[in-house]
Amino acid sequence: MSEHNSAGSSSARPWYLRWWVILIGIALIIWAINGLLNPGGSADPEPATDSNSEVQPPPAEQFPDPPSTAAAEENESPEPPRPDADALTATSTGLTATYAQAACDAAITDYLYPDAWNPAWVLGKLAEQIEDDRWFLKVEGEVESAAGGELQVNAECYVSGTNEAPVVDTVNVY
Repeated sequence: MSEHNSAGSSSARPWYLRWWVILIGIALIIWAINGLLNPGGSADPEPATDSNSEVQPPPAEQFPDPPSTAAAEENESPEPPRPDADALTATSTGLTATYAQAACDAAITDYLYPDAWNPAWVLGKLAEQIEDDRWFLKVEGEVESAAGGELQVNAECYVSGTNEAPVVDTVNVY
């Protein structure tokens, strides 16, 4: 038997220590540094300008005058006042939508579908609004059966209280 290194030998160099892998790694590092230093991708430097030549600014764009809107403004009714943005984000007790969602999710998981409720609060949110100083939430979700099947359901919750102690008034899953 000869004692030459073969491909299956345990003393062969690992692939990441071979010369061609190291060369490719160095080339990738140089390419990445060049991309960070020159994000525009142009390897040519800007042409030098002669200091004696005059630099002219680009011509200004000409925009037509806007049409008269005085006649249109007289015929329009004034906009109704918009509700305050903060008024739509919390109830008068300070309950926000995030805490209301968590309370609704916990109520469905704890009382109706333990370990089987998968709500889609981001893409499956059907309603999220304040009604009578409590949050009304409606969301699509999946319920996993014990046999492994999934059922698409909608859930509605009314949540009141505060962020520290939200109260789920009503839950309806259908």
